[in-house]
Amino acid sequence: DAIPKAGPDVKAGAVVAMNPQTGAVLGMVSLPSYDNNIFEGKVDDAKYHELLADPTLPLLNRITMGTYPSGSVIKVVMAAAGLQEGIITKNTSIETPPEITIGEWKFPDWKWHTGATNVTRAIAESNNIFFYSLAGGWDKIKGLGVDKLGKYLSLFGFGSKTGIDLPTEASGLVPSPEWKEKYKKEAWYLGDTYHMGIGQGDLLITPIQMAKAVSTIANGGKSLTPQIVKDITSADGQQVRAFAPKVEREGFISTENI
Repeated sequence: DAIPKAGPDVKAGAVVAMNPQTGAVLGMVSLPSYDNNIFEGKVDDAKYHELLADPTLPLLNRITMGTYPSGSVIKVVMAAAGLQEGIITKNTSIETPPEITIGEWKFPDWKWHTGATNVTRAIAESNNIFFYSLAGGWDKIKGLGVDKLGKYLSLFGFGSKTGIDLPTEASGLVPSPEWKEKYKKEAWYLGDTYHMGIGQGDLLITPIQMAKAVSTIANGGKSLTPQIVKDITSADGQQVRAFAPKVEREGFISTENI
């Protein structure tokens, strides 16, 4: 009963379910949807152009083509990177105030997490201050820095297509100082690094990328290509081709740190 149900008030959204052990995509929903039957036989041009003109973009598969700031779910990736690089251990703890001030800038948390916070508690409570520190450095945590953030985001599959067996897919964006200078004509600031640490700022991901990254955590460290097709069978039911799991990379996060 706690699961929100899609109803007339749900205008747009995306859901994807993936088996983290195999990369098999078990289900995908992109809203708003449309009636596939208009493409059966002779295409209904009027209805097709109506879909093209719809500002809610029903023809956009938001799972593979929608790009969004990840938000706090990226913190599991940041934690894995920090542990792997030795920036923190599972016992590293800091007191995290409601906000931190760097020069004239303030970086707030969504609540005050009183008491000492280690990485386990920081994930459980989605502690922004801890992950600002892990990304860019603060107090006794020196921080990963933007280059290592980019390295691990890329290892987990962000900033590139997942390779899912569909014809169109967005790459998303893992921002860097070079990217910001080229496209925004601005320097990279510590605040940009902080924002990456909590999945905000210019970082853009697709839902299928996020499912792939979280699956890497769930299965113990194997980055798998998402696949919709399980197998191909002939008209008489004989298997023509099976699709085995595709392991893209593994071992970049130790089993202990996973």
